[in-house]
Amino acid sequence: RRSTGYLLAVTALMGSFVTYLSGLESVIDQSYDLASRFPLIFGALATVMGVMMVSNRHLVGRFGAVSVARTAFLALVTVTIGGSVLVAATGGRPPLAAFLVLMAAILACQAILLPNLTSMALEPMGAIAGVASSVIGAIQTAGGAILGGIVLATFDGTTRPMVFGFALFAVIGTGFALWAERGPAALAPT
Repeated sequence: RRSTGYLLAVTALMGSFVTYLSGLESVIDQSYDLASRFPLIFGALATVMGVMMVSNRHLVGRFGAVSVARTAFLALVTVTIGGSVLVAATGGRPPLAAFLVLMAAILACQAILLPNLTSMALEPMGAIAGVASSVIGAIQTAGGAILGGIVLATFDGTTRPMVFGFALFAVIGTGFALWAERGPAALAPT
């Protein structure tokens, strides 16, 4: 149950990540008419992810993977729902600075959750962790590509599909993590 729940949670989050990787350039170009600045924007957001991935090691060492993941899920759901409200209120075109802060916050949470959830899914596997890692990697990548493709197919020239998709995947991922840990109390930070 734990492995399956965390696998499904990380697969939902991979849907968000694929949406980001494949859709951000179109959003920057069509929503903000800033195609020439896309490499700089993409690089800046990648830097946020890199810093959080390095910080993850220290956070997990101090608080434990489960506690860090719980806190990151709560932050991700809060940020994506708040971002969805912002996007809805602005007709899908929030100010660029607000959109980039939103993306940085989402990617920071993703950078914490993706490796931790994968690790947590592998934990019960013991002696077959090597094979399980291959299977989990294949499922989360293929599933994320399918989910991301569904969101990208709804692109309408605004940030709306991307941000709404992030919120949906955050809620779905949280639901699977709850199921893996057997209930809502499991997501309370320890």
